[in-house]
Amino acid sequence: ELQSEGTLSEKKEEEEKEH
Repeated sequence: ELQSEGTLSEKKEEEEKEH
């Protein structure tokens, strides 16, 4: 569960940086 949340947070940050 914790790992899933961590990945989601990282993915969101990466998407924001790309945009």
